[in-house]
Amino acid sequence: MMKPSNIAIIGYGGFGHFLHETWSVLDEVAVTMVVDVDPSRLPSKPGVRTSTRWQDILTDPSIDVVAIVTAPSTHAEIAVACMEAGKHVFIEKPIALTMDDYDRILEARDRTGMSASIDHIMRFNPLLMSLKSVVDSGALGKLRRADIENYAQDETMGPSHWFWNIDLSGGILLEHAVHFIDLIHYLQPSEVTGVTGMRQVRNNRLEDQVMANVTYADGVVATHYHSFARPTYFERTSLRLSFDLADIDLFGWVPLQGRIHATTSSKGLQSLERIPGFKLMKTYPFTDRMVHSAGLPYEVSHHLDAEFGLTESKDEVYRSCVRDSLLNLVRHSRTPDAEVLNAPLEIGRSCLHIGLAANSMARSLPTALPSQP
Repeated sequence: MMKPSNIAIIGYGGFGHFLHETWSVLDEVAVTMVVDVDPSRLPSKPGVRTSTRWQDILTDPSIDVVAIVTAPSTHAEIAVACMEAGKHVFIEKPIALTMDDYDRILEARDRTGMSASIDHIMRFNPLLMSLKSVVDSGALGKLRRADIENYAQDETMGPSHWFWNIDLSGGILLEHAVHFIDLIHYLQPSEVTGVTGMRQVRNNRLEDQVMANVTYADGVVATHYHSFARPTYFERTSLRLSFDLADIDLFGWVPLQGRIHATTSSKGLQSLERIPGFKLMKTYPFTDRMVHSAGLPYEVSHHLDAEFGLTESKDEVYRSCVRDSLLNLVRHSRTPDAEVLNAPLEIGRSCLHIGLAANSMARSLPTALPSQP
């Protein structure tokens, strides 16, 4: 049996601690070093070395993979140095805050030959992976419209939290919305042809409502609205995906459940039935026919409503996603020809471009401060 890959985690805030705990059950990896600038956050665990300087990792030959879980503004400097020191890198999204920094990371990977991936967990969600298979089969026709609404909490992020500092985080569209922007690219990859952006601010520091509208060469129009303002218990996320032959509603920022209203062929229905938890709720009287949508012909034989979903909890699915994301990188680093990276650096380019373009437009427009504090 191959010895476990040694992992170093840089950044031991809430998410770094979550990753450590989540990865601790894996046999293929072992977290052997943790770094954080705040010594009070460093763990005291057998077999785990600690430091307040990430540079100490560079001279440690035992470290195989570095998980970079620091503020996005620091990703490029750390990732480039780690790859130049012979370490593979697992980079928390977003990959960077500027296209120049993105290019620096990509160039370092190509020059050093190290493996590198981004923590885009949507690509490891089994529900979304099965939906991707259905989309690729053509059972639903082409995706035409995506409408994402995300109402998140800010109770655990006070006004001084680094999340609100756009110089460190890039703002909501870069730090958080990239999950959903990448989901659209995952389901139906296409060239971005246009981006617009808007925002509302709570005060001079807190940019807490943002929107990006994106058009694609294949005809998709996507809208991403994100708000960080609600109580913790009142978070809600909805995703509406409209295809030529179906409307799909997904629920949760880690989607676990969904509904579909569709017209499809018998072969298409067989594809749908492979989605986890698929259950027909209603079928409509229907005869085989040829229909047209967006000018394209489709042979259909079924008109239906259905529900689907995973039985696991959000926490279980989320942990599974971050485990599989790391294991994908580790296995690729060992046998790159046998293990394809699901979240390579290349997928970060369009996500970063969209976030930067939408932010640029939104922040250039006049913004009136509301009367409340």
